[in-house]
Amino acid sequence: MSDLYAIVDCITEAENHIRQAEALLKELEEAQSSEARRLRACMYIAAMKRLKRIIETHHTAEAVEYAAQPAAIPAGPPRFRWWPVPKRAIETGFFRRRTG
Repeated sequence: MSDLYAIVDCITEAENHIRQAEALLKELEEAQSSEARRLRACMYIAAMKRLKRIIETHHTAEAVEYAAQPAAIPAGPPRFRWWPVPKRAIETGFFRRRTG
């Protein structure tokens, strides 16, 4: 799972970029800039709003996924060994009881 706080920071940064782009568009309109420049500023604002919406959608999906996960339940008490047994000895049956 990604860090949810990082996603919130990305949303905040996207909002700042949108505000800056809107201020730039206002300045371009006041300066009676060319239509191409104003169109490019409008496209930038629209792209930033789409990006913010994508981040918010991802954020809510992550939060729902995180909340939907059940708590981990251990399978049982951990097995305690009195001494360390080499894995190879267990595989070969070296410690099996011999009958008869």
